[in-house]
Amino acid sequence: MDKTFKITIKLLTEKVKENLEKIQNNRKDIRNLLTRQESEPRNEKLKKKYSVNEALLNENLNLINVQLGITSLMDKAFAENKESSSIMKDINDCLEHTINVVLGEKTARNYILEDRVLAVS
Repeated sequence: MDKTFKITIKLLTEKVKENLEKIQNNRKDIRNLLTRQESEPRNEKLKKKYSVNEALLNENLNLINVQLGITSLMDKAFAENKESSSIMKDINDCLEHTINVVLGEKTARNYILEDRVLAVS
């Protein structure tokens, strides 16, 4: 599981870097456009470049938040595993543990698996 999280974080990081490269290229294009005489086509190109950069920055913010969430979840799960002497032996223990970590509380719940979708009541 640890390896899967690390691979996921690496892929998210690579996507953020890829987006940053696109943003840098757009910035160069914007600088070149700004040196040209003002015209309707130039202004439209500028708007498109700014809009693309804004979308990429928002995507990066979301990707970074996902990375932080995964890292936080990993830290909590592994800290609890180190402190706990018992090992989860079946899927029900694993599901209960995961839900308790995500929801932040331990209460009695019913777990229902229907059509490969987990429901908690």
